[in-house]
Amino acid sequence: MKAKYDFQCKCPACVLPKNASDKADQERAKLAIRYEWKVKQQSVDIELEEVERWAKDLSQPSDVLIKEYLGVVEAMGREQYGQADLFNRCSTLLCATYLALDNLEEAKRWAKKAYRMMVVERGEMGAVEMKSTYDCPEASELLGKFWKMRPSK
Repeated sequence: MKAKYDFQCKCPACVLPKNASDKADQERAKLAIRYEWKVKQQSVDIELEEVERWAKDLSQPSDVLIKEYLGVVEAMGREQYGQADLFNRCSTLLCATYLALDNLEEAKRWAKKAYRMMVVERGEMGAVEMKSTYDCPEASELLGKFWKMRPSK
């Protein structure tokens, strides 16, 4: 910034030491790629199909998708990557995954996060579909089919 704009930026990303800055840049690049591919190029239905395949395939670890989606959400927080669509997508997928695992408490927690973000981003009317999911995810039109989908081993 200094060389190009004669300005010394003091934001958290710019004041990191070189090695931490490089790591943060890589993390943000991964998030940007995920956003471009998963959110802009794919519909949520495609990713919900992935959750459904996982739920029916007991050879896959029960936490594999949770780790993936939580990893993205945690990286967004760490890197202050404010992409509401990506957060909403991960929150919705976490809700579906927890429903499949019969963990209603966590499903509701993630449905609530997605709903709140949608209200901020789109207003109350833009979040109507997620409102029913937030109120009762196990019976919602969007995610209700995932309720107890993954049988216990």
